[in-house]
Amino acid sequence: MYTLTLILLPILFCISFTFMPESPYYYFMKNKPDKARSSLIWLRYGEDIEVEYKQIEVAVQEDMKNVGNWKDLIATKKDRRALFIVQIVCLTRCLVGISAFLVFAEDVFAEAGQHMFTPNQQSICLALLFTLTSSVSSFFSDTVGRRKLLIYSLIGTVISNIIIALYLCLLELTSLPVRSYVWIMYAGLLAFCIFTNIGLDTVNANC
Repeated sequence: MYTLTLILLPILFCISFTFMPESPYYYFMKNKPDKARSSLIWLRYGEDIEVEYKQIEVAVQEDMKNVGNWKDLIATKKDRRALFIVQIVCLTRCLVGISAFLVFAEDVFAEAGQHMFTPNQQSICLALLFTLTSSVSSFFSDTVGRRKLLIYSLIGTVISNIIIALYLCLLELTSLPVRSYVWIMYAGLLAFCIFTNIGLDTVNANC
C-alpha cells in the first residue's frame, strides 16, 4: 500500500510539470527572444526581469561562440585531472553503499530488532531524514568549501559504516545480546545519513 501511495507523487509531478515553460536559456539558443522573455516573466512571477534577461542573453551568446566538444575534457593536464577527480567522487559515492542501503533499508530495520516502529515506518523516517539533511547541507557547499566537505563526509561515512556493519555482524554471527544496544546502530545510521549528505551527495550533485 505504501509503494502504491508513492506512485501518486510522480504522477502529480508529471501532470503539473506540463505547465512549466521552457528555460529562457533554451529559447535564446533557439533564437526566440520573445519567448525567452515570456518564460522569464512566468518564472519570476511579477519581478523586474530586465537585468536578468540581458545577463542571460549575453551568457548564451558567449556560450554559443565557445562551443566545445568531448575532446576538451582531456585536452590539457588540468582538464584530465579535473575529469579524474569528478570520476573518483562519483565512484566513491556509489561505493560507500548509499544506494544499496536505501534499497534494502526495510530489511536492515527488520534485522535490527527494534519493534517500536515497523520497518516500513522506519524507512519513511529515513527518507525524511535524507531529505532534511540534503536541504540543509546544500547551503554549506560554498561557505565551508567542497574539499573540506568531502573530507569530513568521507571520514564520517567510514566511521558510521563501521558502526552499522559491526552491529549487524555481531547480531548475525554471534550469540551476544546486542539487540539491547540497537541504539548504537541507529546512531551510526543517523551519522551515515548526515555525513553522506553534507559532502558526497551534495558535491557529487554539483560536479
